[in-house]
Amino acid sequence: MNADHVVSVAREIPSAKVIVIHMETMTHCLLTRAELRKRLELEGLSRQVNIPKDGEVVSL
Repeated sequence: MNADHVVSVAREIPSAKVIVIHMETMTHCLLTRAELRKRLELEGLSRQVNIPKDGEVVSL
């Protein structure tokens, strides 16, 4: 997924909490956490989308 896809998912289901994983851990993932965070802030979606750090545990 790229930033456009993440934004689309978040907008399509505003009540959902989106968790983006496998960032920067695969060679084909060109989107960085910093780039995605910046885009989400611009779109007003940073509170809806969680981008955990490597090894971070997310409790649901």
